[in-house]
Amino acid sequence: MLKLTYAENSFDLEYIDQLWENWINTRVVLALQSGCNIHVKNITASFTIKLDSFEFDELSKAVKNDNKIEICYCDVDVVEISLKGVWLSSNVDSEEGVFVTALNTLTEFYLVAVEQKQHSCYSAL
Repeated sequence: MLKLTYAENSFDLEYIDQLWENWINTRVVLALQSGCNIHVKNITASFTIKLDSFEFDELSKAVKNDNKIEICYCDVDVVEISLKGVWLSSNVDSEEGVFVTALNTLTEFYLVAVEQKQHSCYSAL
């Protein structure tokens, strides 16, 4: 499963070795037991990453038969990744929250690896 965390000034993508249904159930139960609000809805989440043509070709092959992901070019070396999944937040109108989805494992690992590579490049600047 992939977990995307959207905060005010940051975005984090991580792989979690757990079924997304179990992960969501745990979060809902935790919110109910602690008296916190939780809003859950099906949405599409998007983010951009830099990919060279080889990486784009490899990712395109990996997602070929997956209807939960779409890739489109934004610029010469930037693509937008759109994922179908579930959004969890404490407020119905919140732009901060957590998005989870399940893709094939190869695609999940590839997206995390590319995003981490990109993140480490930005951190070094």
